[in-house]
Amino acid sequence: MASLEQYVVVALGDRNLLPDGVYKYRGSHLEPIRTGTVGDAFAACLLQPEFAERFPVAVVLAARLDVVFAKYALRQYRTVHVDAGIQVQNLYLAAEAVGLAGCAVAGYDDERIAAFLDLDDTRIAVIAFVLGERD
Repeated sequence: MASLEQYVVVALGDRNLLPDGVYKYRGSHLEPIRTGTVGDAFAACLLQPEFAERFPVAVVLAARLDVVFAKYALRQYRTVHVDAGIQVQNLYLAAEAVGLAGCAVAGYDDERIAAFLDLDDTRIAVIAFVLGERD
């Protein structure tokens, strides 16, 4: 079982390739968690809300603490952040390959983003990665 989960926040407005909302990545598909306009709610989670205004898509990585602590105890809590960094590095590379701008975001309110993503007590948001068009 993976220690990290991926959530996709879509706030494309009138450029809907995918309906606006929050999705959980399930390997072969995106499962809707919340549909409809989510840009303002996501912006309210961020310490710098302009990231949500500038970038219409975000990937939020959440650690599954039940998996982390059951397998490796406290040491894995540190390792899960390394794993998140590797995933973010891959997101930077993928964004560059398709000509998008991307930025890692670690400044958010933990309680707000947990409520926004509907995370239970065994999961915590570790980092977000916002994506959008280059200027």
